[in-house]
Amino acid sequence: PSPWPPEPRTDTHTPDRTDRTTDTDNNQGAPEMWIFTSTGFVSAVVHRDDADLIVVRARDRESLQPLIDRTDAEVNPWEGNDYAFRIVMPRTEFSAWIAEQAGAIDYTNFKTSAHQRRGGAFADVLHDVWDVMHRFQGRQG
Repeated sequence: PSPWPPEPRTDTHTPDRTDRTTDTDNNQGAPEMWIFTSTGFVSAVVHRDDADLIVVRARDRESLQPLIDRTDAEVNPWEGNDYAFRIVMPRTEFSAWIAEQAGAIDYTNFKTSAHQRRGGAFADVLHDVWDVMHRFQGRQG
């Protein structure tokens, strides 16, 4: 079994809880949402100046593509920040997209579906996430 907590990665920045105040898109302490779909990974936060807008952030542009196609939003590159790609979209559109994602589930294995849609590199990352959460599960009483 792998150790818990996992060893810190040296190839990426992993912010701790105190790092949150440096993200200008996130209201201090506002809830965040991480979403993994078969087509990508995004992080969603409320826009700091307009609660009717959601800032959707991603590590790669391809993860944002379904939302870009839906809204014609322009990608705002934020090189050097935690998430390099961001779009801003209406909360209502984001909520509708989330509901559509849930309604469109057509697979019996998520990681296999992601591999088919995004390829092996993305599926490998999902396996890493699965492994970390599996180790966390093992720590539950």
